Amino acid sequence: MSMNKNSDSELQREAYKLAEEVRDGKWNHIGGMNVRISDCPEITDELKRRISGFSLQQYQGALANGFNASK
Repeated sequence: MSMNKNSDSELQREAYKLAEEVRDGKWNHIGGMNVRISDCPEITDELKRRISGFSLQQYQGALANGFNASK
């Protein structure tokens, strides 16, 4: 569990929003989108920029969940 002002549910919400943006093509300019999206550094960095204070594993897990939920 994270020890910061942002909650895990806020992280999940932002990851879902970001996943929807990727699915809508707003991130098509980013290279490396052929890998698992949660492993794409630009996408992970964007999530970190939007909501700080979590570990890399938490960001990657939230992105994976966000992409699964936004299918």
